[in-house]
Amino acid sequence: MKIIKTGLLFVVTSSLLMMAGCATDKQTPIPTEAAPSLSGTKWHYADEQWQYDLTFAANGVLLSTHPNDKTKDNDGWEQNGVNVNFYFNNKFSQYKGTLSGNNLMSGTAVNKKGTTWNWKATRAD
Repeated sequence: MKIIKTGLLFVVTSSLLMMAGCATDKQTPIPTEAAPSLSGTKWHYADEQWQYDLTFAANGVLLSTHPNDKTKDNDGWEQNGVNVNFYFNNKFSQYKGTLSGNNLMSGTAVNKKGTTWNWKATRAD
């Protein structure tokens, strides 16, 4: 009988610990199957130096209002669930991010010179 009580106590304690761990998780990721498609959406991008708009057009075409983007035909994006990648100028600068809900995404970026920075974007449409 004592072994059964000990086993039961372990199961109850383990369950409570698992539930407590879930309750303290502040950022609940969007399930991959529930991630909204970015295709056709417009976002306001911001980092420490720049603010501009991005449009995630169909077929992986990225449109932006970045004032230094002179070659707009070589920018693109892709999405895998909540993970979003986009790039400018044939991947001279590459951005990796994660959707947090339907209206926010954030991540890091790197350019071919090795400079890195953090960025965020909020839904604009």
